[in-house]
Amino acid sequence: MRAAATLHPIWWTLLLGISFFTPPLVLLPDFGSNPWPTALGMSVTAAVPTAWLYAIYDLASAAPVNTGRGRALFILPPVCTVAGVAATYVAAAGSTLHSAGGVVFSLGAVSYFLCLWAAATALERADTDGGKVEGARLFATVAAMLYNLIGMWALSGKLRRVAARLPACGA
Repeated sequence: MRAAATLHPIWWTLLLGISFFTPPLVLLPDFGSNPWPTALGMSVTAAVPTAWLYAIYDLASAAPVNTGRGRALFILPPVCTVAGVAATYVAAAGSTLHSAGGVVFSLGAVSYFLCLWAAATALERADTDGGKVEGARLFATVAAMLYNLIGMWALSGKLRRVAARLPACGA
């Protein structure tokens, strides 16, 4: 996955564009009460940005200054999206399960922001070789990752710089 972080940004931009248009395309045919096509479309929309964050985290975690212990966090946004859509569709309006769908979506959103923070922190620590990371620099990296269409292009130089510092056998 480390090589994916250093892909040319146009490929990530294309993947992100496809993922944004997947839910409307999945919703065009009438599936009735079947929630799984919608869940699939929504999970693709959540999975591509999360995969980009995971690729950055994986690359930055290969640096000796990072531990790489937060990898399991990156599975939560797509899983919560699927579970939230399924709970919303399966439940009748106003039931407890319908409310649980909103809670699961909220958990997915919170976990996505935690993924943003973990990837940005790992990237900045790897870029500074474990030195102190300034708050403004970390905030700028989080903002670039949040606005990922711009961030994919803005962070590509930093990602290549971090990848160049890694040992050849680990990258």
